[in-house]
Amino acid sequence: MPSVARFADLLHDLRQLERAAAPAHGRLILDAFGRHTPFAAGAVYMREAGTSQLRLAAAARCNAPELIECDPPREVTVSHRLPLDPLPHVVLPLHAHREPVGLVALNKDHGGIEEEELAMLRAAEAFLGTVISNHRLQLEAREGDFQLKYRLWELESLYDIGLSIAATLNIEELADEILFRMISLTNARRAALFLREGNRFRLYRSFGEVREDFLDQELAEQLVREGTPLSFEENTDCIFPGCCAYVALPIRGNNNVIGVLAAADRETREGGIGAFE
Repeated sequence: MPSVARFADLLHDLRQLERAAAPAHGRLILDAFGRHTPFAAGAVYMREAGTSQLRLAAAARCNAPELIECDPPREVTVSHRLPLDPLPHVVLPLHAHREPVGLVALNKDHGGIEEEELAMLRAAEAFLGTVISNHRLQLEAREGDFQLKYRLWELESLYDIGLSIAATLNIEELADEILFRMISLTNARRAALFLREGNRFRLYRSFGEVREDFLDQELAEQLVREGTPLSFEENTDCIFPGCCAYVALPIRGNNNVIGVLAAADRETREGGIGAFE
């Protein structure tokens, strides 16, 4: 295959990174070089967020440690002494928005690196930087669009709650509506509504496992005294048995705290449990 056509095919394969999830980038890079260049072995490392370490993303026909302490070279470098076996013939830096984010170490089976191959690698390195930068920009744009839509949905939900309050005098229906909206807005797995009876608070409605007795007296007094939402990130059995984090906020009426809304176990976008924002 002519070198120009082979290089065009390499760029075409590298461009697929824009459509792939970041964890697959290392394998896609090595596969592209293995198919269209003499460099069929090597490893890809990506920088760990907030550290100076590089983590192995993919390896082919070489022994590569999981983590290395190394600053990626500023440009394509021949005979870079990375802790790989065998030592790489050439190392390409990976950049996103001109910031080093990783490197690609490559090996040939036979012979040294020709000048034409080195020129091709320099062009591929520049193209990879553009592709990775575009991929990150797309992720940032999608995240920004998601946050905007989520805020609009929050406002619509709050508006719907206002309509529900104005449209009904049935406190049971209203309590169910409020708890449902609260769970939806906060991504909580459990929620509870307590209403005040004298100096104490009684559980009125709940979703998920909640203590059936009165709200903890110390917490109730703090809510009445301070009148601001309280959040807890340590394990507690105060309201929700065995929860990792919960939030409680007072409901005001006639200048007094007349109830308490509480939620627990906020689901993160990754599927885990996190603290309330």
